[in-house]
Amino acid sequence: VSGGASNLDIVLSEFSSRGYECQQMVGDSAEYGAPQSRRRCYIVEVLAIANSEFDFFERSTQSTFQTLRSLITVGQRTPPCASQVLYSKSDRRVLDWLRQLQSTSLNKKRCYVAGSAVISSAANGVSWSTIQAPEHMKLNPWFLTLSPLQYKVCAYSLRTDPTPALLRDISQSLQRTRNSTKTIYDRHLSFTVTPKQVVVVFKDDEAPRLLLREEMLLLHGFPVSAVSDLVNKTENQVLADLAGNMVSSPIMLILLMSSVACVEWSDVDRIPRCAEEA
Repeated sequence: VSGGASNLDIVLSEFSSRGYECQQMVGDSAEYGAPQSRRRCYIVEVLAIANSEFDFFERSTQSTFQTLRSLITVGQRTPPCASQVLYSKSDRRVLDWLRQLQSTSLNKKRCYVAGSAVISSAANGVSWSTIQAPEHMKLNPWFLTLSPLQYKVCAYSLRTDPTPALLRDISQSLQRTRNSTKTIYDRHLSFTVTPKQVVVVFKDDEAPRLLLREEMLLLHGFPVSAVSDLVNKTENQVLADLAGNMVSSPIMLILLMSSVACVEWSDVDRIPRCAEEA
């Protein structure tokens, strides 16, 4: 907030000065069928002045946005369990990812500065030196590809919060460890996916493993199978950055459909010739 105006106020004011009518909303992707909690602000703008495609005499902008809000609400869906969109441990893509990690981990720097980790651990009442990895981590090939800090953070996460969780974020530090939660329907719900994230999957009846980059896209509701050829050609880090920065597909779809349906479209015969040619 600067001078009493928030960043959102400034954005809306700028659109208004250019002749746009705006409707903003805060939406969580989990409310629209994606098994990931990701709250974002969305703004729909309509250029109401001299717009030949829409008829705002038949339906005013106020009525248009009221219809928009109703349609967006109608589009809400209960998300599936996050475990349902993840691959099985024997899937070829999972095994290929493990082999790639094993080949690159050989050249990974095997040391880290533990000072901040020790201090953070002590602040939470846990001695860093006493944190021991569970037996299932010691010989698991996936855990052997982790950096020493990631390995220790995973052990720390399991010790300080032993509650069963499908996903555990062990990306960077103790302050940023996060676990997936469960909805009121007892379904696993992922935390917000971010770039360069390292996530451990604890799927029932399967040994723990790391989350694939394309699985991060699946948590967004992204149709990976429909563009599998493009996904297969894209580097893992690019997929991770895309998943970490993208907007969940279900929300974009409901916003698009609602925006098209809420306006009163002009009669084709009344659209000026120049608009038709454009």
